[in-house]
Order: sequence, then structure tokens, then C-alpha cells
Amino acid sequence: MEWGILDSLSVARLGNFVEKRFDVVLPTGSAVGERFHSLDSVCEFVAELRSGRTGTEPAAPHDAA
Repeated sequence: MEWGILDSLSVARLGNFVEKRFDVVLPTGSAVGERFHSLDSVCEFVAELRSGRTGTEPAAPHDAA
């Protein structure tokens, strides 16, 4: 997105594809476009959605042990 490769219509189309292909629902009102920064970020976002995490809540703290 930051390079101007994806405009808002492209982000909407990509979001629609991700929802259909991976059987997930993208959260409404979140900064979904920011999650489409790279292929890795899209994969991570889909994994979060499939596991029940939307990426909008804070991640669980890591154990220091």
C-alpha cells in the first residue's frame, strides 16, 4: 500500500478474495488495508482470522522464562 500499488478498490477486491478463498470474515472498521502491506502480512492476518484472533486485540504477553 505504501508504494501506491494497491488503491482502495484493489484492497476491497483483495479483501473479498481473501474472505472467499480462506472462508474468513474480515473485521469491519479495522485497518484491514494495513494488513495487506505484503504477502507475509496477508498470510499472518489470515492465520490470525482462522485462529479466532482478529489482530485488533493485543497479543498475549510472551513468557520471559
